Parts: sequence; C-alpha cells; structure tokens
Amino acid sequence: MRKINSGVMKRFNLMQVVRTVQRRGPISRTALAEQLGLTVATVTNLSNDLVEAGILCQAGHDSTGALGRRAVMVDVNPSAFYSLGVEMNNCSLVVGLADFRGNIQAVRTMDFDAQRGVEETLLELETVIRSLLADQRVPQERVLGMGMALPGPLDSKAGVLRSPPNMPLWKNVPICAILSERLHMPVCCDRETNAAALAESLYGVSAGRETSYMLGLFTRGIGGGCVYGGRVLRGFCDGAGEIGHTTVVTGGAPCACGGYGCLETVVSGDVLVEQVRRRWRMTLDPRAASHGSDLTLEQVFDLARQGEPVCRRVVEEAAAYVAMALRNIINTISPEIIVLSGPMAFQAGFADAIREQVRRTPYPPHGHTVAVELTAFGDRAFVKGGVTLAMDAFLEEAVLRRCGGLSADGDEVVVLNS
Repeated sequence: MRKINSGVMKRFNLMQVVRTVQRRGPISRTALAEQLGLTVATVTNLSNDLVEAGILCQAGHDSTGALGRRAVMVDVNPSAFYSLGVEMNNCSLVVGLADFRGNIQAVRTMDFDAQRGVEETLLELETVIRSLLADQRVPQERVLGMGMALPGPLDSKAGVLRSPPNMPLWKNVPICAILSERLHMPVCCDRETNAAALAESLYGVSAGRETSYMLGLFTRGIGGGCVYGGRVLRGFCDGAGEIGHTTVVTGGAPCACGGYGCLETVVSGDVLVEQVRRRWRMTLDPRAASHGSDLTLEQVFDLARQGEPVCRRVVEEAAAYVAMALRNIINTISPEIIVLSGPMAFQAGFADAIREQVRRTPYPPHGHTVAVELTAFGDRAFVKGGVTLAMDAFLEEAVLRRCGGLSADGDEVVVLNS
C-alpha cells in the first residue's frame, strides 16, 4: 500500500470536480459523485468551496421528473476565468477569447506574411490581443493564460518555434517567452493539429474515444495529431503525427521540408490549382485561358462537383493520396476516429471522397469501420485548440489561487494498491 498526503488528495479531487463540471455541467452533486467515485459529502464540500470562490454556480434543479426533493445542479461560472487561443497559419494569425465554458466570445484576425520580420509580427499580435481584451472588458486577472496552435517543428515544452518549412525567418524563436513577458501572462504552445486534436477529444466529435487522430488539411500544408487516453501523443522531439511529410510518391516533387514526394507536394491547395491549370493547357482546354491566374481552389472543387473531368480527376487523386496516408495511420496507431480539419477539409465533396477511399481499407479487418468525421468546430478548430491548451496548462494554479491555496501539508491517508 502507499500513502498519499491528504492535502494533495484534496487538490486532486477539487480539480476533478472542476474539470468534470466544466465538461458535463450542469450536473447534480449526486451524479458528480457517481462519475468521480467520491462520496456525496466530499463532492458537496468541494463544490460548496468552489461556489463560494465564484468558480462554480448553482444552476437550478434537476428536471428529470424524479419524485421527492429535486437535486440542485451546479455548473461553471462562465465569467470566472477566460482563456486566449491563437492560431498561426500560412495566411493569418487568429486570436480567440473564450469564457470558462470554453465558448469563443470574440475573434480577431490579422494577415500573416511569413516573409515579414518576427519582431514586427509579434508587436502587431500583442496589440491585437490587448485590443481584444479591452473591447471585451475582460480584466487581466481573469485571464488564465494563452495557448498557441503553431506550425511545426517546435519544442512545445520550451515554447520555441524551431524552423517551420514555410516560414524561413521563424527559426528558433522563443515565442512563448517573448509574448509571456510582454503580455504579463503565462503562454504555452503545441503544434496546431495537436492542439485541435486535444480540443476535439474533450469537447468535439471524438469526445469519449480513447484513440483519435486529427488531420489538418491546409492550403499550403498538412498536419496531424494523435490523442490517446485523453493526452496528446507527441513522440520524440514532438514529431509524432506529422503525416504531411510522409512519402507518398517515390522520387516525387521536392518539398519545402527538404524531402521529395511528401503528401504536401500532391495535396496542398496551391498544388491542386496548378495541376488543373497544367492539364487544361495540355489539352488546349479554353478554360485555361478564361480562368488564367484567377483560378481558385474553391472553383476547382465546385467544378469537380459539377462534373468537369479535369477538376474531378485532380480532386479524386488528392483524396486517394490522403486516404493512402490515413490507411498507414490506421495500420500504425489504429484510431477509433479520424477527424478532418482545415480549410481544404470543408471544400465541396472532399471529406466524402476521403471517407469513401478510407473505407476501402483492406487491412486491418476493422479499418473500414474507423469513423472519418469533420471537426465540430469548423474554421475555429485551431483557435479552440489554443484555448484548450491554456485551460489544460493553467487552470489548476488559478483555481487553487482563487480558493485561497490548498496546502499540501496535513495528515496522510492510506490508499490500497489496486
């Protein structure tokens, strides 16, 4: 048997109550006790402390129709804490402010040019964040911190952007430390698809699944992230899940990462548009002249849906390449569900084409049963991921501080090993 300090146990149980109510509230204390395996008395005492601290609130009575006195429900106080989430992609920086329920209250977007100076970009980002908090009248002390969903490779523990392939000026940038010092709040980061995968596993379509995989289909890149048992699977040097740089064409086109034939070289939005233009030119199709340089990715998918043969073939080939990579993911980590995110995932018919190709998986036998779904959060999946990172990293310290601090000193309780 092992001994656990009673103060540590109380802190653990307190956070179990907070996180469960945050995700499943409003909920009665009895139901909360059943879910956590605690006594009703323990849950009542802890929830009362949290209500007194303004973190939880009373939320009416149970309306299930049971006889007798109806149970009082508890829920989170949405204004108890706020979190900031930032998405960095090839085109923009998106900042979101979320309340304690995780609901995005406001969003600001600024153009992002990877060729622009790091200092200039971070100064503008700082200004946007301060303006957002001021406009929403959120006091600094209510902000848990900020989570950043960033392109890889990066060191998530150190908060350092290493050298993203499409961002040559952003090499070894300690982005979290810089912004933390300027904004006077804690800042954490992870790869964008890891962050979105975590948010999806807690609040979205993969909630309740032990193993899930998030595929991010961007116009100039592809990312991936895996969640197992409620935690992101990062692997050595944060490299797990980088599906965009797996080889799908032997001796294929050069990739920005330095390799050849990567998935990104045959599926990115820019590549699809150029493939259509090239095939039109080869067949002397008048569309090549009429669309010229104005052809967009949206038009490619719309024309494919209307049956235009070149566009349809290009989209089908792209879906086949994505499905090839996903079948390798299924054989490697066997996720229960694959979640599609990013701008390309929402192009007309693309998700359906990928899903159909994945269902043709001959092995493993269960491969055709793996669910393939679109993210529940649309174009805010990565901002939601940033918010979730901040909640995950900084909530406990803020709750304990609001509750007056819980000392780890105290009597020891004995817990039997199972």
